[in-house]
Amino acid sequence: MLTAPQVESFLRQYEALRHVNVEEQSQVVYAPWLVRLHGMVSLHGEPHAFETDLDLREFAGAEDLILLANQLLKSFEQAARKNNG
Repeated sequence: MLTAPQVESFLRQYEALRHVNVEEQSQVVYAPWLVRLHGMVSLHGEPHAFETDLDLREFAGAEDLILLANQLLKSFEQAARKNNG
């Protein structure tokens, strides 16, 4: 199973995700597969916060992380277009 530091390291390879944080979500029960992905993204020069919760048990490996990164980048592009129009 992937860990929060592994996911964070992978995502930070992308310029737009350079400042992403991936942290274990659970404080009460030990569940390292539940993580919160959060950070800031610049849309038209303005900073915007984002966050999402992930269950790392759903990620089998690098291919799934590539899909995640691509989906995040696509979401940022859509938000930029919506924010612009």
